[in-house]
Amino acid sequence: METWTILLEILELLSAAMVLGIIFERLGQSSISGYLIAGTLLGPGFLNVVQNQQVVDGLAELGVALLLFTIGLEFSWQRLKSFGAVGVGGGALQLTLTTLAAAAMGSALGMRWDVSLAVGLMIGPSSTACVLRVLRDRSMLDGIHGRHALGILLLQDAALAPLVLLMVLLGGKGTPVTIIFDFAVVAGSAIGLVALFYALINYAFPRLLSAVVATRNRELFVLIAATTSLGAAWAAHAVNLSPALGAFFAGMILAESPFATQIRADVTSFRTLFVTVFFASVGMLADLQWIGYNLLPVLALTAALIAGKAAIVWAVLIGLRSTVGNALATGVTLAQVGEFSFVLSGVGAAHGLIDQTTLRLLLSATVLSLFITPALVMYAPRLGRFLDRTLSEAREPLPTGGRAELGERPAEGHLIVVGFGPAGEKVADALKEEGFLVLVLDLNPRLVAQAKELGLFAEVGDASLEATLTHANVERALAVVVTLPDPHAAHDVIGQVRSLAPKTRVFARARWNRYVDTLKHAGAEVSMSEEELVGRELGAEVVSRLT
Repeated sequence: METWTILLEILELLSAAMVLGIIFERLGQSSISGYLIAGTLLGPGFLNVVQNQQVVDGLAELGVALLLFTIGLEFSWQRLKSFGAVGVGGGALQLTLTTLAAAAMGSALGMRWDVSLAVGLMIGPSSTACVLRVLRDRSMLDGIHGRHALGILLLQDAALAPLVLLMVLLGGKGTPVTIIFDFAVVAGSAIGLVALFYALINYAFPRLLSAVVATRNRELFVLIAATTSLGAAWAAHAVNLSPALGAFFAGMILAESPFATQIRADVTSFRTLFVTVFFASVGMLADLQWIGYNLLPVLALTAALIAGKAAIVWAVLIGLRSTVGNALATGVTLAQVGEFSFVLSGVGAAHGLIDQTTLRLLLSATVLSLFITPALVMYAPRLGRFLDRTLSEAREPLPTGGRAELGERPAEGHLIVVGFGPAGEKVADALKEEGFLVLVLDLNPRLVAQAKELGLFAEVGDASLEATLTHANVERALAVVVTLPDPHAAHDVIGQVRSLAPKTRVFARARWNRYVDTLKHAGAEVSMSEEELVGRELGAEVVSRLT
């Protein structure tokens, strides 16, 4: 009977999430807000319809793990290493500075130092599930701020076990020696788990997958996908690591196999179901009556957390030589308090560090920050570009040095390539081979240096800004080729080109079909979809080999 009661409660939760998700999408907002509100309404803080909180929490944790598994399937070791200082250094600095800032603020308000540090540990991590879901839905993961955010989030996930151990130490339940030993155990478990994943996926899986393909049984492939993703999450949990991080590494290793795309498609349905339960479970933590009685403190703390975390991430990335606008966009994207706060708050409460009033206040502010996260992530790039634009208008643009000095930059008859990723590099090479003068604009200094090494004119600059395009003589250029993977950034660049140089021809890359018309309406003469191009090339290749 208990099983059917649990099933009914989950069904009610999913039904409410579905209805409110549809309503929010129709209103032009993120469906995540609808899922959160569904959990709040049906949770113990309001209607108390869903009472099996432990079951819901378990399903929610699986949802986050599946989300990270599918994202891992789209990554490679080379791409992960490209995060470099931003991922490892930026994430570690962000957690450290956030904890110290919270400790200083808490001490100034009369808190004990250990309680202040515990609060800092709780508010340090951002929301992996919420941020990555919105970034992926908005096609922002490949943008510069999206990559920065992902690198920092992965470091935060990896730091969960050490943060829990620090919380235990602050609660007086562990000595420094035992904590160091536990740290060593966690590190060894992580290394061993990654080695196990690598061995299984590179040696055992090829034979297993080949056998499944030979049977032509579609059900077996779905079972392989499910057991791989869920097994990775369980294995990480079994050695006291974040299930989400374990699932991510398993997905990333599996991404090297030729079956990654099919497995990602098979897992999608499971992921959607469990991730929806996750957002609803977060909403269930909100006690509307308590929040109503303490509305001003909750709002004040939420505002302080968002502003403080955004400022710290911004400062860290500025120190790591990110542009001002991208640093701000990343800071706003990661300004919320994440789901790991609930884990750490439980540990803190169990060890007597956090009293019930402080705990409720922090949890309420955390849930509220997650409610507004979709809007923060959505508007973060615009805020970054606005800041860049404001700063550029306050000062004259300066030459960037190297081959792109003012006297050497092409004055007219040149082509401007915006973005020097793999697509931009191919375009620039093709144009150069045909004898065109090419000027590359990119925000990444490393890519600009790479373009110069290839004999191209190149400058560090945001092409969505008037000063950058004017400095590049856009009004006298033959054409502008926009190769940015982020459709929203590409839209802004095209609009700026059109306003400054109405007669300059614009060609744009659309990563997905659904953005082709959007970029054309922005002013692109040609907007080419990667999906369509791949389909044409694949079809031509098939025909050539069969005829």
